[in-house]
Amino acid sequence: SAVIRACERRERTLECPTAGNCSPCSGRIGPNHIKQEAIEGKDTLVLENVAGHSELGKRSPAFRYQGLDAGRVMRAAAATFIPPQAADMPLFELIASPTLHPGQTVRARIEADTGNRGEVACRLYIRTYDAHDELIRAHGLNAVLEPGASQELAWCIAETRGAPIAEIGLEIADQQEAGGTIYLDYLTWDGAPDVILTRPPGSGTLDAGRFHSSGGTMWQRAWANGLSTLIGVGPNHTGWSRTGDGVC
Repeated sequence: SAVIRACERRERTLECPTAGNCSPCSGRIGPNHIKQEAIEGKDTLVLENVAGHSELGKRSPAFRYQGLDAGRVMRAAAATFIPPQAADMPLFELIASPTLHPGQTVRARIEADTGNRGEVACRLYIRTYDAHDELIRAHGLNAVLEPGASQELAWCIAETRGAPIAEIGLEIADQQEAGGTIYLDYLTWDGAPDVILTRPPGSGTLDAGRFHSSGGTMWQRAWANGLSTLIGVGPNHTGWSRTGDGVC
């Protein structure tokens, strides 16, 4: 299973040795944790949990695509923070912190099925919440796979200027406008975060010691509130917690 060491290594793996019955609490994300709502182009992309095509385990997610027109792409993602559909939960608010941060390196091994009829282009992507809680997409480098070829993608996430990373995913573009299958052996990230702790540009203004928000809140919700008291004097704030092991 994935090992989590604070400020040293944080790992999540898209690979399921138990046919998709693994627990998200184990630090391992199975194929069933890529939610259907996160699949763009449902008419052209089907996600399956299949045997083989894995160097680290016995099973892997298979992305089966068909009918993809030129210039159109398919995407499937796993959440790394509060997803949009859970942003306004009734009765109880979802409290969470991002699991993926700038400065960490994402690695994914992908494999093209031997039965594919031509080349397929794949790349990793993330989506971050901006100052208005809109999701903004950023991409890693393209990898073009011939039928039967495999490749490990590596991408060091750049600074997001205070915007929390909401999801990590795989984007597929068929070069031949034909159907095929891509297997995802693993998706993992490691390394210490390199983060500037600030509010995103455009999130609001500070006037006479008072902060006037532009309306977005997701950048603030990336911090779990563990304070008992918060005192603000001008731009300076002091906070403390009377219980527990510290302030989150």
